[in-house]
Amino acid sequence: MRYIMKKSMQRGLAACLIIAMMLIGACSKQPSGGISGTQGEEGSKAMGRYLEESVPLPDGMTSVSALARLADGTIRMLCTDAKEGMHVFDSKDNGLTFKEAEGYSEILEEAGFGPQTGTEAKNSGSFYASTSAISREGALLINKQIFSTGDGSEENTSLDSQWYYISSDLKLKQIPVTFSSTAEIASYSQMPNSSGFTAAGELLVSNITGELLQINPETEEVLHTYQDCLTTFCIGTTLYAVTSSGIDSYDTTTGQLLAADSVLNDFYKNAKGETSNGVAVSTVGSGALLMASGKEDGSVYYLNSTGLYRHVKDGTAMEQIINGSLVSFSSPDTSLAHMTVNDDGTFLISAYTRTGMQLYRYAYSDQVSAMPEKELKVYSLTDSMTVRQSIAAYQKQHPDTFVSLEIGMSGDDAVTASDALRTLNTNIMAGKGPDVLILDGMPIDSYIEKGMLADLSGLLDEIEQSDGLFENIARAYEKNGQVNAVPTGFQVPILQGSTASIEQVSDLASLGDLVSSLRESNPDKSTILTRTDSDDLLNLLYPVCAPAWFLQDGTIDESKLKEFLTVLKKIGDAEKAGTGQEEPDQTIVFVGGGGLSSNTADALMGLFDYLYGNRVLNAGAISSVNDLSYIISANDSLGLSYVPMNGQASNVYIPRNIVGINARSGQIGDAQDFIRAFLSKENQLMSTEGFPVNRAAFDQACDKEENQSGDADLGSLSVSDAASGEATLTIHWPSKEQLNEFRAILTALNTPCAIDSTVLDAVRAPAGRYLDGSIDLDTAVSDIMQKINLYLSE
Repeated sequence: MRYIMKKSMQRGLAACLIIAMMLIGACSKQPSGGISGTQGEEGSKAMGRYLEESVPLPDGMTSVSALARLADGTIRMLCTDAKEGMHVFDSKDNGLTFKEAEGYSEILEEAGFGPQTGTEAKNSGSFYASTSAISREGALLINKQIFSTGDGSEENTSLDSQWYYISSDLKLKQIPVTFSSTAEIASYSQMPNSSGFTAAGELLVSNITGELLQINPETEEVLHTYQDCLTTFCIGTTLYAVTSSGIDSYDTTTGQLLAADSVLNDFYKNAKGETSNGVAVSTVGSGALLMASGKEDGSVYYLNSTGLYRHVKDGTAMEQIINGSLVSFSSPDTSLAHMTVNDDGTFLISAYTRTGMQLYRYAYSDQVSAMPEKELKVYSLTDSMTVRQSIAAYQKQHPDTFVSLEIGMSGDDAVTASDALRTLNTNIMAGKGPDVLILDGMPIDSYIEKGMLADLSGLLDEIEQSDGLFENIARAYEKNGQVNAVPTGFQVPILQGSTASIEQVSDLASLGDLVSSLRESNPDKSTILTRTDSDDLLNLLYPVCAPAWFLQDGTIDESKLKEFLTVLKKIGDAEKAGTGQEEPDQTIVFVGGGGLSSNTADALMGLFDYLYGNRVLNAGAISSVNDLSYIISANDSLGLSYVPMNGQASNVYIPRNIVGINARSGQIGDAQDFIRAFLSKENQLMSTEGFPVNRAAFDQACDKEENQSGDADLGSLSVSDAASGEATLTIHWPSKEQLNEFRAILTALNTPCAIDSTVLDAVRAPAGRYLDGSIDLDTAVSDIMQKINLYLSE
């Protein structure tokens, strides 16, 4: 099945934008152009790097809509707030302070961007001030999107996109803009993607399909048209267009394609899809990269996830100015918005973050070391956005410490979990291991038994006294008075369906019986519980069964493994017995807030199928209160119920981002500080990979006022295909009673299933062959037992 996600129109739909997670950081070059770090006497450390300073937005403002350095060196900023509307601010001191520019408030209000309009826009949702730009002479270009929903259906939604131009001498006019290309929904072809100015003050406007128009603002004539422009930057008379295949260069005076800047293109292509400090990088779309002109003619400043670079047009090098790893932009919840290169060698960069728009100023200092003096090493088998967010937050609070993250399985090679763990264990025993371990996928109990992990009980006591913890989760690995591993988040497997159905399920065997029974009474349904693929079945049932497989001595209970495979096949056979058609391609449309958490398991994807009528039961894991709102909304609307999902084990939860400290680390104190920050309320609220284990963070996540922006509902979810029409679900925030019921479920959870990647891999292939009939049960069990016992003996 193919899912097409569309963001809310009311909160600024831009369907083609790929919001990428960016890094930026500190240093390697003096502002004058010399190589970074002043080298003192032989053996002395290199000195000098750019330092980050947060610049507060002007009073009453919450967002930066446009930012530019004017020809006279003034930094001009267009700011927005839902209540206060749009205002223009100028800085004469390279971004240290801003003062409201005279004359703009009145003309912005005349154009409909004043305080009253901002309030109405937030409440009605029919108006949205979209992309904006500032020219080098100080002119403004602002797009306004006005939505009309007709009878309220997605099909009848229309868009009126209006472009307003305010000249540098404060004259207002509306510019007619018509794009020729079409989009999936016809009216969206006029939906803007970006805006800008040429050096000559001509307008650059693009739509979501990548069509870019160059317009004379005085005559309103379209001078040139360009295609496949995902993101554009104009530097001098050269237009740089980020396309699906590279960076094209155009002459804005003629509209002609220029010879490609090979160094710039190679740099872009080499970064595309690769990793920065181990994390996958997106280099296409808004937020993935920024370019700006320097003070020198022909110089280009290029900012992406690995840092800030200077490039002379058609030159031979990309010279790194700022190494992207040490400050705020290393957090993957950050998306770059605007950048200026200031006359004094400083930089201003604005970015969207989980906590709102931030404005940062970077200034060079030769009084600090080129790299932080201390290094804290973190190791994880797989990458995690939450871990990276915590690293970024910690580094901002500890500028003297560089936190490096090693990923055991990058996905770029053939390294397996067992390969990575073998190397890790060798390094730990040799005293070369990391300081902090993200233990997901690792043999945690074995590490604890071997004394490889330090005690964290004192740290948990401290946090329990300040914020409170779900102690049944946080102390899951407590043994003999010590806590050597701590989940920082967790997911909850649930089963959803009619009350009559789910009341029949108490364990794995009864679940198998129910699926078989429901198949007999629903032969035309394409799915009862999950799709027929063996991986889908295994991924769904492993978490609620695997904890029951291990005996007290750590060996595998063969009878439990046999039962698991037998019921797995029973469910798989029942799924295959259906006569219904395979699910068609569906379009899923979210209108309003309440998007999905980033690492949700099958529960919400299964809900889409259920809503559309393609399945009878819904099962999987949920990761956030927002996820819970979807489940409860479906219950209330469709008369369903949900319960914690039981298999061979009961009261199961899935720990996420389990942290531990290498007992051989020479930086136990710093490692504890890192975990303390990881478990803080602020960091826990940033996680999208599981419910927070911090009670204060969980309570805030449950607060309707904190999460709903005053709307009666969170939004709606529509599932449709061309043949069968549309099903819609209105999403609302859970009531206090429903949240209290869920809290009671959470406090009763007592069986962690930390998914051991090696064990899961050992089960996967034999289980698949058994389900498709290639091997019998005894052969499958023998194969699995042999692999797991060999692994456990190492």
